[in-house]
Amino acid sequence: TTINNMGRVFFAVQNIAGSDAIDAEGALHQGTVTFEGKGGQVCLLIKYDPHGIVLDQNTNQPISEALVTLLQKDARGDFKPTTSKSLIGGIINPTLTDKNGAFAFMVPGGIYQIKVEKSGYHPYLSPEIAQKDKSEYLEVTLQRLSLIEKLTQFIFNHHL
Repeated sequence: TTINNMGRVFFAVQNIAGSDAIDAEGALHQGTVTFEGKGGQVCLLIKYDPHGIVLDQNTNQPISEALVTLLQKDARGDFKPTTSKSLIGGIINPTLTDKNGAFAFMVPGGIYQIKVEKSGYHPYLSPEIAQKDKSEYLEVTLQRLSLIEKLTQFIFNHHL
């Protein structure tokens, strides 16, 4: 829960069921939130969540500590990293996947991309994600760099 300088209250509801599990279809749990107050205006802003898991392409095992960056399409059509102040729930952009390879962002509607990077793997850039009125689940598989690619990358990074 966050209270801004105008006295407005913001909060994120995550993990309603109390587990870290995502079901087979990638859906998070849904629920109902009821507000009780002393009159006044209630304004509800729904923020949707691109979320998912990062896996090794060869082993299908989760990849922890992969760097996941949320990019948002601007008015000129360019994708730029979303600022952390645009995200709800205290999530930092970029963020790291957890021990299960999972990541999640809470964002307003818009057009986004997810960029995933991990040392020893090829980077991944998702197609456009149009966040409108549904949750978006991504299963990202990263391909390991070959030995030649690793050597080339090492030489480029350390000797040029």
